[in-house]
Amino acid sequence: MSPEFWEIRFSVFTPKNKDYTSKFYFLEHFSDLGNVLQITHHNLNCRYASCMLSFSGCIFKIEYVNLERGKLLCKITPVSISDSFSLILVEVKKAWGEDKIELRERKIFGENLVVYPFYDYHSKYHCGEPVTFGIYENEDEIKNALILKGDLNNSEGNGKIAVSGFYLRLPIYVLVNIDKKIDVEKEIEIAKRETEENMPKILGGPFDKSAQIITTCINWCVVYDKINERPYTPVCRSWIDEYGVRIGIDKDTKGPMIAVWDSLLNALLHSIENLKLAEENIKAVLDDYYLCEEGYPPNYVALGLKSGDRSQPPIGSLVVWKIYQKYKNLKFLRWAYPRLKNWHKWWFKRRDGNKDGLLEYGSTYGIKNPGNDPWCTFACACESGMDNSPLYDEAVYDKNTSTLNLIDIGLNSLITADTLYLSKIAKELANYNEEKEFLEEYKILKEKINKELFDEKRKIYCDKFWEGKFSSHLAPTCFYPLLASIPSEKLAKDIVKNYLLNRKKFWGDYILPSISRNDPAFFDQLYWRGRIWPSMNYLVWVGLKEYGFDDVSYRFAKKCFSLFKKEWEINSHCHENYNALTGEGCDVPIKEQPYSFGSDRFYSWGALLCLVGLEELIDVELDEGIRFGCKFCDEKTVISNIKLQNSLYHLEQDKNKLIAKRNNKIFYQSEPMTQVRNYIKGKNLVKFRVSGKGMTEFKIYEFPKGMRVEVLVNNLKKVRKVNDVGALKFKENLKDEYLEVKISKTV
Repeated sequence: MSPEFWEIRFSVFTPKNKDYTSKFYFLEHFSDLGNVLQITHHNLNCRYASCMLSFSGCIFKIEYVNLERGKLLCKITPVSISDSFSLILVEVKKAWGEDKIELRERKIFGENLVVYPFYDYHSKYHCGEPVTFGIYENEDEIKNALILKGDLNNSEGNGKIAVSGFYLRLPIYVLVNIDKKIDVEKEIEIAKRETEENMPKILGGPFDKSAQIITTCINWCVVYDKINERPYTPVCRSWIDEYGVRIGIDKDTKGPMIAVWDSLLNALLHSIENLKLAEENIKAVLDDYYLCEEGYPPNYVALGLKSGDRSQPPIGSLVVWKIYQKYKNLKFLRWAYPRLKNWHKWWFKRRDGNKDGLLEYGSTYGIKNPGNDPWCTFACACESGMDNSPLYDEAVYDKNTSTLNLIDIGLNSLITADTLYLSKIAKELANYNEEKEFLEEYKILKEKINKELFDEKRKIYCDKFWEGKFSSHLAPTCFYPLLASIPSEKLAKDIVKNYLLNRKKFWGDYILPSISRNDPAFFDQLYWRGRIWPSMNYLVWVGLKEYGFDDVSYRFAKKCFSLFKKEWEINSHCHENYNALTGEGCDVPIKEQPYSFGSDRFYSWGALLCLVGLEELIDVELDEGIRFGCKFCDEKTVISNIKLQNSLYHLEQDKNKLIAKRNNKIFYQSEPMTQVRNYIKGKNLVKFRVSGKGMTEFKIYEFPKGMRVEVLVNNLKKVRKVNDVGALKFKENLKDEYLEVKISKTV
């Protein structure tokens, strides 16, 4: 997209097959669509982006460079061409609106726009100019002209779409608002190098390149909501074309297409690099345009349509709080808080069908503007986000209550966590009365869940029918209580040992299946019937970190990232879901129509399988401070350009040491490797918890040279002096248990 919302797109025509396309996705079932073979970089402002595309036997690479606002360049490089007369077409039109464009002297002119496509060489056979060109009123005219006569109309003048065509077997350049004298190859190299230097990075170790993959995936998914004038991230780009253009909901695709928990999890993915895009995705759920009359976000907003009968899992407060911990944007926290409160209250108003204080998923009966297939069990399952899950096979929809007759452990755990994080937000906003109210509500919910939704016979949390019978089905939602700190530490350990790590239940080469491995539905491996979902994995992993189960969370994160890499390294696929037996994402049909049960090949939240790897090494804590280092990772790992609490962090670690830098200055060093949690730097004060292996030397660079400080380790006091290079040195014998360290200036 160029300035002023001009659309500059690349189409392909192959004369031999008479095939034409202007759209490229990670799809292979539509004959009129091109396929994305590989993506590499894509930073925030498109300083540099690149991808490999294919269509009708042609494979080519596109590189984009943003020099400055309004000045863009592009290079198209052929890789393999089956038809030597295949054309690459540079098409320019207004993305929205009826503005005219002019084609004159092989250049394309619009308001604040000059597009110059060309070959960068001249010879007897190649004059450097397009081999065909034309001006048209719509895309169908272009397609028909090419199919009928294999050529454009070769006319200049004004119209709605200007087109310049080149043989694809040769490299092509496109300049936008740039003088031709520019050294294109040099600018591409500079932009690529800057992008690689400045992007969040992990090099080496079990999570090698996970940070780079996250930003590449999530930035390629960003689009623009013209109605609300904001960038946002849909579940995937192909849904906009598939549901908007093909089905005809909104052929101009002006409005947003979002699903609630997808957008919130997309906000977390963006937050590793950019606060604005993180907050815009939260606004795409909580802003007035998207909310229903009672103040709750609908399951989806699809290009102007809302699923008014249902919402989706309440993870908003968790996401907002975590991003606040990263960036401390108090203004946004104040904006979000009342909206999160309204959503929270809505659940108890509309989803406590049997009035026992616990919740069920539902579909509000008789409401105006419902979503697809309302007022049935399927609609309620859609509210859970798990559309065809076996969890709801025996559940019954009650139109009198607008809910299922099944008390849901996943929903009740998430609403309990929501209560906990709302209390933290209220406290941060100095609303202490509401903080107290939420903490009281949290205590009540926690007690109810432990009393009503824990199956003493199987020793696991699970769904329960109103009649008092526990559901026979178990999903990863049975681990969601850890996310809300509901079980005791001993009970949480038992659940992890007996269920999560049990290969007959959930553990395996590929984790986590969306239904237990001993459930008959597991072998369906169709959508939520047994397949692995990144959203579930992430929420379970967060619960493990909250309980300090470091060994398990590390093993869990490694398996997540290994699963992701299986198709990423070959095809650049970032799947919606994966087969729990084979680890494949492409083994099921891709969606050819709404509500089929495939696995989109480039779905934004697939990158959550990478995020657990990054956050295993460094992240903010959900209570206070940051955490960094991983004592289980012996391989040399370098982490850089990670934004936390408005600072840029850099780590270097191997089994012999850990070095942590903040804004390019070392602040922490240990020999050997340590694992640090709740690290807080205050005025003349440092606090953290640390675990490791054996006698460890610490160097803390947080105090002025020569200052005398008091070092308190598990309440045992030592007095030390900061040396001449600004290092405070001390030694401790570390074990698996965390030591509490507090360092402060002596009085």
